[in-house]
Amino acid sequence: MSESSEALKAAKIQRRSAKAALTRLGKALNHLCENERPAEEVSNYLIKVEQAFDNVVSKHELYANLIDQDEQNDWNAKHTERKNTSPEISEPSISNENNVIDISTINDEVSIETVCCPPEFLQNNLEQNTSQSASQPEVSNEAGPAYNSTPCGFRMEKPKLPKFCGDVREYAIFRADFKHAIESRYSKRETITLLRTCLKEKPLELIKGIGSDYDAAWEYLDSIYGDPRFVSDTITQDIAKFKPVEKGEDVRFCDLVHLVRRSYNMLKEVGVPSDMDNSHMLSIVEQKMCPDDRKVWSRDLERAKTSNAECFDDVDDERDEVAHACDSSS
Repeated sequence: MSESSEALKAAKIQRRSAKAALTRLGKALNHLCENERPAEEVSNYLIKVEQAFDNVVSKHELYANLIDQDEQNDWNAKHTERKNTSPEISEPSISNENNVIDISTINDEVSIETVCCPPEFLQNNLEQNTSQSASQPEVSNEAGPAYNSTPCGFRMEKPKLPKFCGDVREYAIFRADFKHAIESRYSKRETITLLRTCLKEKPLELIKGIGSDYDAAWEYLDSIYGDPRFVSDTITQDIAKFKPVEKGEDVRFCDLVHLVRRSYNMLKEVGVPSDMDNSHMLSIVEQKMCPDDRKVWSRDLERAKTSNAECFDDVDDERDEVAHACDSSS
């Protein structure tokens, strides 16, 4: 092996090592950007990447010069040999070899440009590549159905944590939603912190003295807001405060229907639906109805042996046209 060939081989190995070092540093820089490391740490790695890039450039220039010299010598030797046998010289092979060198140079430039980009661009580029690679398996072969591999441009809004401001009507739903969404994913120490962020006004003031005891916080909130008696009293007051419906007030009749249904569902949620389905609540609801609706309800009570809440729904069925008119007007 000649000295030029040995030097060319050594330069090729050195360039390969420099490119490998640059690739490792580039991947490490991408990893830092993905994990949102401090800016100082990212800057230090960026300096290392620039130094590795300069090293690759110098090694590549040395390798390219040796290639030019070696190819020129080989070409001269082949030219001399072929000149004696054939007047035609096959130059396309030389141009092809030059093209290979140019392509490798372009690939090196592209890879270096990618590494030297700002961290924000690196992270965005990585997300785009990840979404494109994830969408590639969806593209089937020619025999199967064709799917569009373009990633969706819509961004779904993340669900927000439930909030509680002290309304006993909403406590049961808030408690169920919070436990379902939080308890299975976080520890009790983290969960008590999230619970404080979900509470507002008076409930937040009540658990300030409890500290980090998650179970004690729920016991205290349950004793104040979770007692079914408090929920039942509040709902009874809501119905009692409702102004009686006058004849022709179709919209207010719809409001009364929604109030009764909502109240029954709340009491059912806390386990006391009987507080709504009794003679006392029946009399309160009757007082809020106009005489014509009261007659229809009384007729249904005598005709069907059903619960009071279901009978009230029958009155609503008698006024379907009114309800539809209310919905269309709203």
